[in-house]
Amino acid sequence: MIFLNKKFLIISVCSAILVAVLAYFGVYFLYKTIENNSKELARLEKEVVLTGNKLEEEKRIKEASVILSEGQAKINGVFVDSEIPIELIQFLENIAEENNISIDISPISFKKEEGAIWMPMGFQINLAGSFSGCRAFLQKVEYGPYLLEPQNMNAQKITNREIILNKYPDFPKDGVLMNLTIKVFSR
Repeated sequence: MIFLNKKFLIISVCSAILVAVLAYFGVYFLYKTIENNSKELARLEKEVVLTGNKLEEEKRIKEASVILSEGQAKINGVFVDSEIPIELIQFLENIAEENNISIDISPISFKKEEGAIWMPMGFQINLAGSFSGCRAFLQKVEYGPYLLEPQNMNAQKITNREIILNKYPDFPKDGVLMNLTIKVFSR
């Protein structure tokens, strides 16, 4: 019986040691797995946050791009097409018609200034009509949609109407002739 007790004791101790070793390694591997999974989860969480930040940044960039493209379109609208300035000429003729004045438009050339980004175009504008109509024309051109700079302006009241009636048949009795040189910036 002693022998049986000893055998039982040895088997119990060996079993306990085996269970302890298995438990230790099981807990150790479980701990390492949890630790590795936690690190992976933290890395994925950072990646998700960075991806979210990148998406937000991309959204802001797209919104800014839309705003900038609208602004660019507006900026391009203030420049005259250097090849065919028809829109500007129609704009000037429409304003003259609205103010009941006659208009003659002739192109002139300007030299590109050193360091200038845009090539300017020039126009000599001759107006004939009432002083108030010419003044209204100038105001509308000044506040119009194009980037321009008046260079020179002369106005004179005409007292001898017979001379002017040949060129401007609808010239008013107290009319003025106005010569205006403008510099328009082109694209």
